[in-house]
Amino acid sequence: MPPYKKDLALPFKDSHAFIIGIDDYQHLSPLSTAVNDAEGLARQLEEEHGYIVHGPLLNSTRAELEAWLEKTMSAVVGADDRVMIYFAGHGIALDSERGPRGYLVPADARPGDTDSLLSMESLHRAIAGLPCRHGLLILDCCFSGAFRWATGFRDLVVDLPNVIYEERFWQYTRDPAWQVITSSGSDQKAADSLVDFSLGNRCEEQSGHSPFALALFDGLSGEADLVPQDGGDGVITASELYAYLRDRVEDETTEHEKRQTPSFFNLARHDKGQYIFLHPRHRLNLPPTPNRNPYLGLKAFEEKDAALFFGRT
Repeated sequence: MPPYKKDLALPFKDSHAFIIGIDDYQHLSPLSTAVNDAEGLARQLEEEHGYIVHGPLLNSTRAELEAWLEKTMSAVVGADDRVMIYFAGHGIALDSERGPRGYLVPADARPGDTDSLLSMESLHRAIAGLPCRHGLLILDCCFSGAFRWATGFRDLVVDLPNVIYEERFWQYTRDPAWQVITSSGSDQKAADSLVDFSLGNRCEEQSGHSPFALALFDGLSGEADLVPQDGGDGVITASELYAYLRDRVEDETTEHEKRQTPSFFNLARHDKGQYIFLHPRHRLNLPPTPNRNPYLGLKAFEEKDAALFFGRT
């Protein structure tokens, strides 16, 4: 395990961010905040978190999206790097035998033409081909929770630890972490076609940003540093970020009778890691892993001591 430091750099060569935002649709209703969201996130990741930001790619066609995801991304992301991908724009889900089939909607998408859409399955394939061990996908679009149908994985129930010890921190960064956060659930009505405007509009605010994007900005600024509860530890895991986004976005949108429930799940390549951000204004405060001697003398063992016992059952 590397030596513990108060000011710690994450063990990755480079952090890459691929940011996409689409407002101006050639054949569909426009959005008003997706480009602002993409540009705002790009600035934040670059200035507060030291990311190499690619783009943001704005108002892109399907061909441009495919080239970016299938060629540009694989050309720049190395095995010792990590990657974050963000999409803001229209999304749609169509019925299929396996469940809702999700699509991202490029700027040149045509009503009723699924060939003009970018399937979430193709997005998943592009991510699965990257050589790095840490990746985070964030989708802020209608029906974004349908991405899980492209992966075959269910939503996760997040159980945050009370404390993140330094050894666990290193385990999080060392083990593969491939995680997805979506701004909406997969239980919304699936649209039959783009003509059926069940594709909807993202819930947007007068602030120039979607409620999800505003919560994401605040979360990455430190509000999502939830563990421990008495002030955080300088580490924001993907699980903490999701828990913060879920509670805030669901509460705010429910108040406006536009309930929106973010989703969270892992991809097949995930294995016990956590995608991590460092709090930009909080020094790391990770306690060392406690050493527990199971011998209690004449004291009785209690339920909290169960972890000290192992072996055959």
